[in-house]
Formats: sequence, C-alpha cells, structure tokens
Amino acid sequence: MRITTMLMMLLGLLLASMTAVFAAKAATGSTGTMTAKGSGVIEALVLKGTVTIVGSGTLTVSKDATVTVTGEPGTKEDFTPPAPQGQAAANANRPNAAGAQRAMVKYTGFKGTVVITGTRLMVMVRGKDLSFTAQGIGKVLPVGDGNYSVVKDGQAAKQDGQWVAKPAKENAEAQRPKLREQGINFGDMPTRAKGAEPQTPAQ
Repeated sequence: MRITTMLMMLLGLLLASMTAVFAAKAATGSTGTMTAKGSGVIEALVLKGTVTIVGSGTLTVSKDATVTVTGEPGTKEDFTPPAPQGQAAANANRPNAAGAQRAMVKYTGFKGTVVITGTRLMVMVRGKDLSFTAQGIGKVLPVGDGNYSVVKDGQAAKQDGQWVAKPAKENAEAQRPKLREQGINFGDMPTRAKGAEPQTPAQ
C-alpha cells in the first residue's frame, strides 16, 4: 500500500503539470493508441480517452473515472493519497486546485476485463499476463517484462518496444522508473499555448 500511495502522489503531481501546460491549448492534439502485453506494473496518465485492461491483479484509478468491470471486481477500497511534504499547506485553502490530491479507488484481486473512460485519468495496474490498451491522448509507463506498440491516428508508422526493466530490489526506490521522464506518449499532445509553462512535480 505504501508504494501504491507514493506512486499515486507522483501521478497526481504529474497530471497537474500536464493539465497546466495544456489547459490553455492553442490547438487540439491528435489521438493515438498504445497496446502493452506482459507482466509487471503499468502507470498511465490519460488527458482524455479510454483504457481497457484484460487480466488480473491490482488496479488503482481516479475515483471520478467511469469504470466497468466484466468479471470479478475484487475488493474495492476508496482512498486519497496524502500530499507530498510542503504541498498540503499550499492546498489547504485550495481544495479544487490543480495540484490538490485526488480521490482514488483501488480494486484488489480483480479478474476479467476493465474499461475505464473519462478525462484526466490516473491509472496504475499491477499483475501478470496483462493486456493493456490506452486510446486518446496521454502517457504510459510499463515496467516489467513485456512488449508495447504505439500507433498515432492518421500515421502508418508504428512504434514498437520493450517494457522498462524492473529495478533490483535493493535499489528499487532510488532507481524506480519515472513516468514523467520515461513515459511513452500516445497521440500528439496539444500545442502549448504561449506563456503556459509546466509546473515541476516533486520527485
């Protein structure tokens, strides 16, 4: 639970950064599709779109997302990750601020097909033999053992690759891959508006 909470804290900060950059967008970005198959952990931030997961394991997703589970949903738990040090005071009087922590839902032991739709989605799934598809605009980081493919709408070229290797246990936290730095974009992000600068998420 501690690792999941830390990851969701960082996902929240990165999502706030992405939203700030593109909130005043000058043009709409084109969409794309990313598929990933393998075992490990997949983190995703989706500005707008749909995520489909087939398999079993533990799923954590934004509470305001629309989630449909075909099969066994497992044990469902609502929680809100604590804000990183220094962020809580800044958000104390701004509950709707972009950097405010978002309520999450955790499905432990799900098995079957999960379809997640909405905007500003935060998704993390951990399991074996996962089939993961994200459609729309966003960023995905698969860590473990598997393959992925990205196709952008209107383009014939396809980007294929391997999942990021899982760090050794003794250095797991220090070497943990970062979605902000190593995440894979699917679709083309909207054009950044003049003067819109990204916030730097705390690492």
